[in-house]
Amino acid sequence: MCIDFKHRMMIELHSQGVTIEEIEEVEPEDSFTSQGVI
Repeated sequence: MCIDFKHRMMIELHSQGVTIEEIEEVEPEDSFTSQGVI
C-alpha cells in the first residue's frame, strides 16, 4: 500500500513538471513519500 501511495504521488508530482530524480533528491525531513507513510 505504501508503494502504491508513493507511485500515485510520483504521478501527481510528475504531472506538475517534477521529475522522479528531483523527488529522490528531496531531503528526508521534507519528503513525505520516504517518511511518515510507512
